[in-house]
Amino acid sequence: GGSGLLGRTISKFLLNMNKQPVWLSREEGTFDQIKKYKWNVEKNYIDENVFDDIEGIIHLAGVGIVDHKWTTDYKKEILDSLRLKISTYSAKPGLAVVLIGDNPASHAYINMKRKACDLIEIRSFFYHFDLNVPQSKVFGLIEELNQNPEVHGILVQLPLPLGYDEQKIIQLIRPEKDVDGFHPVNLGNMVLNLPGFLPATPAGIVELLKRNNIETEGKKCVIIGRSNIVGTPLSIMLGRNSNPGNCTVT
Repeated sequence: GGSGLLGRTISKFLLNMNKQPVWLSREEGTFDQIKKYKWNVEKNYIDENVFDDIEGIIHLAGVGIVDHKWTTDYKKEILDSLRLKISTYSAKPGLAVVLIGDNPASHAYINMKRKACDLIEIRSFFYHFDLNVPQSKVFGLIEELNQNPEVHGILVQLPLPLGYDEQKIIQLIRPEKDVDGFHPVNLGNMVLNLPGFLPATPAGIVELLKRNNIETEGKKCVIIGRSNIVGTPLSIMLGRNSNPGNCTVT
């Protein structure tokens, strides 16, 4: 979801089902607008101006699409399985996370990733640059991490601030350490349905469809958004000759 037409449309849909949308702020300074928005929802109307000030995602739990209990159970099952598997390794895997700037949403995502590392008992390395760091310094760090045998996965937190070459930075990461699945080699493997890292959010959506036995073959699937992180990879995954998949994707 997000601000503007899409967020407005989904919110009205939820209101018609007597469900209250919940907005998660991705920018500083929006909390007053969020409070105002929730108050307006309780009054059963939407102040259209609020949507112009908020960027975020809409939490669809409670609509009946995915049950929270299921996702909690799946999370525990996956974490337990990973923890058990990792306990058999002679050396702990290591994940390096790189952040440029101080976007509060990026900090929140990174904190979640580091907590997940702790839960499954793998090592995490955090590298934080300020907004004025030269790109060459970021390139240098990635090269170091590529060569570091204690680092098995590299994440560069997106979006990057203006002025940074996102594609060049992503392509510097060795494909076998690109755990985000954004490197062209991994994206090509995804298209061909070959082994490789997959973008996390689309892979999670497909996994939820599979675990809930939601039939997709022959269905018409509409995906709103074409980002390289979610929309485009998800359209490819659901269009492949696989299960879930075999959709007609628009």
